Amino acid sequence: MTQTHKHRALALAAFVAVATTACAGKDGAKGSDGAAGTPGAAGTNGTNGTNGTNGQNGVAGASTGLKIAVSGATVNADGTVSVRFTAKDDRGYPVDLSGTTYSVNTQIKPRFSIAYVSQDSNGNVLPYTVLSKSGTPAQPTAFDPTAASSGTLVENGTSAGDYTYTFPASAALDSTKASNTHVVWIQASRQTDTNNPYDSATFTTVNQEYDFIPAGSGTVVKREVASTTACNACHAGFKPEGGGLYPGAANAPFHGGGRNQAAYCDICHNPGRTSNPAADASVFVHRIHNGKNIQTANQFHGIAATYPQDLRNCDACHKGAAQGGQAYSRPSRAACGSCHDAVDFTGAGTATCQVSGFNVTTGVTTAGNTMGGTSKCNHQGGTYSDDTSCTACHFPNKVQAYHVPVVNPDPNVVLLGGTNANTNAAFVAAANAVPTGAAQITYDVKSVGVTTDGKLNPYIVFKLKSTVGGTTTDVVFNTYAAGVTTELINGFVGSPSVYFAYGEPQDGVTAPADFNAAASAYIKRIWNGTYAATTATLTGPDSSGYYTVTLTGTTIPAGTTLLTGGVGYTYGLNKTDLTKDTQPLTEIDLSAYPYNSTTRVGGLLVPAPDVTKVATGFTGRRSIVNNAACNNCHSFLGVAPTFHAGQRNDGPTCAFCHTPNKTSYGWAANSKDFIHAIHGGRVRSVAFNWHASSPTDNYGDVGFPSALNNCQACHYPGTYDFSAVASNKQVYTDSLMANLLWSTAATGTFNGADTTINFEFSPYVTTDGVTSYGTGYSVSAAGVPTQAAAASLVTSPVTAACVACHDSTQDKAHMKANGGSFYASRASLTPSGAASFTTTGATSVEQCLLCHGPGAMAPIGDVHGF
Repeated sequence: MTQTHKHRALALAAFVAVATTACAGKDGAKGSDGAAGTPGAAGTNGTNGTNGTNGQNGVAGASTGLKIAVSGATVNADGTVSVRFTAKDDRGYPVDLSGTTYSVNTQIKPRFSIAYVSQDSNGNVLPYTVLSKSGTPAQPTAFDPTAASSGTLVENGTSAGDYTYTFPASAALDSTKASNTHVVWIQASRQTDTNNPYDSATFTTVNQEYDFIPAGSGTVVKREVASTTACNACHAGFKPEGGGLYPGAANAPFHGGGRNQAAYCDICHNPGRTSNPAADASVFVHRIHNGKNIQTANQFHGIAATYPQDLRNCDACHKGAAQGGQAYSRPSRAACGSCHDAVDFTGAGTATCQVSGFNVTTGVTTAGNTMGGTSKCNHQGGTYSDDTSCTACHFPNKVQAYHVPVVNPDPNVVLLGGTNANTNAAFVAAANAVPTGAAQITYDVKSVGVTTDGKLNPYIVFKLKSTVGGTTTDVVFNTYAAGVTTELINGFVGSPSVYFAYGEPQDGVTAPADFNAAASAYIKRIWNGTYAATTATLTGPDSSGYYTVTLTGTTIPAGTTLLTGGVGYTYGLNKTDLTKDTQPLTEIDLSAYPYNSTTRVGGLLVPAPDVTKVATGFTGRRSIVNNAACNNCHSFLGVAPTFHAGQRNDGPTCAFCHTPNKTSYGWAANSKDFIHAIHGGRVRSVAFNWHASSPTDNYGDVGFPSALNNCQACHYPGTYDFSAVASNKQVYTDSLMANLLWSTAATGTFNGADTTINFEFSPYVTTDGVTSYGTGYSVSAAGVPTQAAAASLVTSPVTAACVACHDSTQDKAHMKANGGSFYASRASLTPSGAASFTTTGATSVEQCLLCHGPGAMAPIGDVHGF
């Protein structure tokens, strides 16, 4: 047992002992004897009474959490304000702020702020006017009662968690504003692990708002421009990473993890309170999130965040807030200039800014792009020294129209002479945006199965639906006619694909728990006859509008596991050979997004969410990743940052293609390996340079916006630590561990002399251009597997997940000392004479779960669950 776990256990035991004694029920009264029977020849004694039932013991448990409730605010004769509040734990028991008497916690030092709210003539709610009058600018904004001249905090009574705080005279009310809404903010944090102050699992922060009108009547007006709920979609309550897992200032929570409400930010990051104008909330928040695009000199404290969705999706932060609409209705030089930092409102610039655009012929962005320019250019509407005239041009619907999140075609796409065949040649709607007039295509999968005619071919029954202007209709495919009707759907080019993924025997595992084989077909090619009938067929629609695709050239042999089919997934482009082109379904009848039929550039992609279904008679792959959780940050997976043209947009089925055998540049491209490594970029010892753009531009700069040990930011609860199965966990865990496939890290050779790509090579492979790591695993269309070469390099299953973040020399040594393998050759793990290695071999048994499994000494969930 680690020292931390030992301290937790001792503290918990002590608390339980106290709580049990205090809460134990009393014994019931003993029943009295029954009365004796009347004497007589036939008389009998009365029956004895029964004993009373003992009372039940009270529920014992550790005190967790913190809840602050304000019962009222009083304006004193001198104009100061007293606020009475209670502090209680999650069960409603009182909390001792000192942590010395009746609750277990480190000392809680609450901070108190007071401000009033005002509105302009247009009804916009303005930034707080904070009440405290000392210093220039006025400071402090939040009072700590333990400091001199910072008010008084007293406890009302004993052991009740009931307190009164009185603000100092420097924060007295302005009597002329007695009819304005006033707000008191209380900031308090509780740590119940007195031995480890960095333990995030036992740390709770509260920012409590209390609104009142001193005059006693009127309608309360709250100031809330950004939504805490929206912020928490990515930031998960701004909870500290904790545990000392990733020490260093770069990973420390901002403000010590003590501030977690969006509206509270305005107390300090307020134009009337900041000596640095860039620290105003309307400036620095935008600059942090747009840090990769603005000029380096304008970055807030040098922060260049890798924002995980299209920045023009203003609703990502503002939607749901009381005044979220002010993002569009109250433009200002500070707010707009924080992103459009090349704009000069004073007239001192040398050029005229232009609205960003895209030339679909040349594939370049027009000059004078207002986002992230390297020099100042004059505001095209003229010179302004205040914000009073902004709305004359930038009225709400116009501002909103310029912030529709639609990504331009990628200038590096092969259709424009670039090198990327797997990117977007069309405009792509991001963040679930559907531009005016556009159709939203969705997929409906009815069933997936295997034919029963003895051929064992996979099939999928599906249809497409189109929603325009709120009306949804089934899509009926055109009848193909060469030279006349060459597109599947009117107003569109391209199509989705059907995709099947499944498991075949590999490395001695007969029933893999991971996909390692796949087959797909591009629907348009089946429809127009490019594919032979011996490869794939399309029939339908049936009476309900469903079509059926059968892959007649693919066999699903007996013993196959996990068979799952889906619709979507298409993105591959080919400039010269259309028979190899899999252009995604692209709308071409919208004037706002023109399509060039010669270059095949332009048009609009409104990506349809991929839809899958497990085949009849099969058990699906274990459910681990929550796609809705992925989209909490990404809004719509695969667009801005754009990969696979937004067509691979379902987190769980990344594993369709990114199997344990997928590898590139000496890195495992298994979904488990690369997704963890990308998100863990900021804590890795070795930069993750897989698919790097340059020697210095790689995934090392990805700043995951939540605590990295918050696995539930992506995973379903209990799925990442082997604890989610309700039945026999040990049987389940043993079976799963025996059937997990190992991640292939390297096959082939690597030529380090090739400077065009050598910065993408893993540092764990030899790059002499001679050393060969052999070939990888494959499955033929007939369902026959070919095992990987003995020289290929592999990493064992649990190690592969953990080493993505925990990759220091000491971390890797610990894993290998406990049975893990890291970049080991299959040959070194193969028992002598065996055709393939097996996870039951003495040299390849991971012992990770002995200590880190459910109920073990240091369970994964203890430090990776919130």
